[in-house]
Amino acid sequence: MQDIMQAKLITKENTVILSAEQAKMAGIKSGKILQKNIAKSIKANGIIDVPPKNIAQIHAFMDAFVKTVKVHEGEKVKKGQVMAVLVHPGFIHLQEDYLKTLGQFSFAKKEYERQKKLSAGQATALKNFQEAEERYITARSEVAGLEAKVKMLGIDLSALKKGTIVEEIYMRAPFTGAISAVDINLGQHITAQDQAIEMVNKTHVHVELGVFSRDILKIKEGQKVTFTVNGNDETVFEGEVFLIGETVDEKSNTVNVHVHPLGDVSKLKLGMYISAEILQDTAMQHVVPELAVVKDEGKKYIFIDKGNFSYEILPVKTGIAQHGFLTVTGISNDINIVTEGANYLWAAR
Repeated sequence: MQDIMQAKLITKENTVILSAEQAKMAGIKSGKILQKNIAKSIKANGIIDVPPKNIAQIHAFMDAFVKTVKVHEGEKVKKGQVMAVLVHPGFIHLQEDYLKTLGQFSFAKKEYERQKKLSAGQATALKNFQEAEERYITARSEVAGLEAKVKMLGIDLSALKKGTIVEEIYMRAPFTGAISAVDINLGQHITAQDQAIEMVNKTHVHVELGVFSRDILKIKEGQKVTFTVNGNDETVFEGEVFLIGETVDEKSNTVNVHVHPLGDVSKLKLGMYISAEILQDTAMQHVVPELAVVKDEGKKYIFIDKGNFSYEILPVKTGIAQHGFLTVTGISNDINIVTEGANYLWAAR
């Protein structure tokens, strides 16, 4: 580019003239202004998210010590897969209490049935039957409560009823997905309030947009959407509107609009901030490649190819950007413009 600037010829303030060799070195290419079917769009910002049922924050149901951690952040797991092994004397005590209460319940049930028969034949006092009935109901409730706790820990009830007491409890994946956080270490003491592992199923990943209330009446289910991850405008994702919220957020004056991404979503991560355009009605418009437009101090310019390697600077007004093209207004569509190398010409002016 330094050679271009040193050897340039300027005949007018807004014209750059190059030699054939300079134009070749700069990679100058020209073409006609195109017409494309361009959609008007509504811009909105949002975040990558999943439905609540597709994200799990996994806790221990009781105080425990971490014996083994079997997963790492980012690892894919299947439903039921063991993610961690926990131990604690409380697990053993719970099983012992269950077996003890189960025995008391069995005795209380037999006594209740015996007193019931005697009461029916008026062979015992009503008070004895009522006391037996109360003991039976109490024991049944205690067994049910302890049984629920045992099930929550994933202990095999049928094996426990045969006297098999386990020392280890397995923390299993509630669904197939990927590990998004591991918050435990070997030997760590955790409680029911401590998150141990977080996992997510990205099968139904979606984009949650905040659309200003003034634009919400223009939004319809099924409309196409393009979006990019903030900080990376090179990769453009596509999607479509599948759900429109019913309320306006008072603080932001926006309505939630959920967008279902199309195609490969493996690169999308939960919590990514995105910029989106919801596409409206389409119309034929004049467009130029984005590479043809030079931006300088808030203004935009293109170069007209006048022939014989002479290029004239022309201010333009641009509009919608889509798929590498910008809409332009106020210029004729029968002129040749520089489609590649405009930045080199701008530097050489």
